[in-house]
Amino acid sequence: MLFSFHKKRSETAMSEKYETIVPSEPDAGERLQWVSWLRSAAPYVHLHHGRTFVISFAGEVVADRTLLNHLVMDVSLIASMGMRVVLVHGSRPQIEELMSLRKLEGQFYKGVRITGPQELECVKEACGETRFDIEAAFSQGLPNTPMQHSRIKVVSGNFVTARPMGIIDGVDYLHTGVVRKVDAESIQDLLSRGNIVLVSPTGFSPTGEAFNLTTEDVATAIAVAIHADKLILSVGVDGVRIQGEKQQDLTAQQAQALIQSKQVDDEDVYNLGYALRAIKGGDRHARGHQKVLMKDCELTILRNERVADGIYEMLLTRPEGVSPKGAQFVHIELKDGSRILRRPFCICDCDEEGLLVCYALVGAGTRELASYKVGEKVKAALPLGNGWDADAFRSPVLLGGGMGSAVLPLVARLAKKAKPTAYLGFSDKSKIVLQGRMSGLCPTVVCTDNGSAGRKGYVTEILAQ
Repeated sequence: MLFSFHKKRSETAMSEKYETIVPSEPDAGERLQWVSWLRSAAPYVHLHHGRTFVISFAGEVVADRTLLNHLVMDVSLIASMGMRVVLVHGSRPQIEELMSLRKLEGQFYKGVRITGPQELECVKEACGETRFDIEAAFSQGLPNTPMQHSRIKVVSGNFVTARPMGIIDGVDYLHTGVVRKVDAESIQDLLSRGNIVLVSPTGFSPTGEAFNLTTEDVATAIAVAIHADKLILSVGVDGVRIQGEKQQDLTAQQAQALIQSKQVDDEDVYNLGYALRAIKGGDRHARGHQKVLMKDCELTILRNERVADGIYEMLLTRPEGVSPKGAQFVHIELKDGSRILRRPFCICDCDEEGLLVCYALVGAGTRELASYKVGEKVKAALPLGNGWDADAFRSPVLLGGGMGSAVLPLVARLAKKAKPTAYLGFSDKSKIVLQGRMSGLCPTVVCTDNGSAGRKGYVTEILAQ
C-alpha cells in the first residue's frame, strides 16, 4: 500500500490555458541520468504490469496547469505500460472559488465540509468543471513524444452510492455524505478495456439525492472494492513527521501506534486513518504486519561463498522492519555501471541470522556478484512479489528442481499450521543445494537424475510414486 504525500501549490487562474511541455535535446549528462532512471524503473515496470492503481489528488493539482500536465503525462505513461489506473480528483479550491463569488462562507467540522443546499450547487458545478479540465488535459495525448498520436481514453460514471454522514457531536453535515457502495464490476470492466477511470468526490443515494464526499473516502472505498494493488493518496502535507523528522515508511502497526499515542497532528491522523482502513479492508499487498511501502535499502554482505558446482549463497543483513513472505524476491543493484538493470533473486530464507540469497553463475551479472567480499554493501529493493502462504493448505507439497529449490526454505519456515513435505530434484550430486537447511525445516526427499545421491529419477516421477 503506497501512501504518498503532495505538498500544496498556490492556485492559479481557472482560465489559464494548458501548457504544452516541449522537451529539449538531452546532453551527455542527461543521457546518463536517463540510463540511471531506466535502471531503477525497469524492474518496477515489470513488477507492476497488469496491476491496479487508485490515485487520488487534490484540486490544487488541477488548478495548477503545470502540475496537471505533469500528472497527465505520468498517468498516461504508466497506463501505456499495462497498468490499470483509477483517478479520484479533489475540488476544494474550485468549490471555495465558487462560494466566494456567491459570497458564501465555508463551514467545517473536524476537517470535513458541512454541505448545505447552496454549497451543494457549488460542489456540483466545481466537480463538473474539474472533471472537464482533466478530460481535456488527457485529450492532448503525449505531445512531443513517440506516443503523441495515441489516444488516452478516460471514462467517468456514477460508480459510487452514498448515504448521509449524519449528525456528529451535534453537528448536522447536511448534504455531506460517506460512501455506501462502489460499483466495482463496472469499474473493473472499464479497466479491462484499457480505459482510465475518473471518479469525482460525489455520490448518489438510491433515491437520487446527491452528496458531497471526501476524496480520501472515495479513493479508499474504490481501492478496497476493486482489490487494488496500490492506493496513492496525494494529500496536502509534506509527509508524516515525528519530532520534525519525515518518516519514509511505516508499518500499519507503527501508524496505529502513532495515532494512539497522539504523536502526530490531526491531519496526519485523518490521512493515516484512510491508509489503515484500506489495509484492513483487503489490500492484498499490505496486511496488518506488512510494510505500507516497499523498502529501498543498503545491505551489508555477511557471507558470499560457493556451496556447489557453479552455485553461491550470499547472506545479507536483514533490513529493520522487513518481514518478507515466502516466494517473495529482492532486486540487487550491481556496482558495475555498464549493467543497466537490477538483478532479481528469490529470498531463499530470512531469520535472525540475516537474509539469504542463493544464485547460480549464469552470466556477467552473477559473476560480478560472486566477486563481492564480506563487508561490502549492495543497494537492494525488497520485498517484491505477492508471496505464497503454505498455511493456506493442510499438507502442502513443496516441489523444487535445481535452482528452483531456492524459493522453498522461507516458505517452509513460515508454515505455522501446515505440515509441508519437500521434494528436491537435481541433475547430480554436485548440484545439490539447501538439503541440510530444508531437512531442518520439514521432511525432505532428495533425488538426482543419475542416482548419484538420494533417490534416482526426476523429482516429478518420485512424487508420483
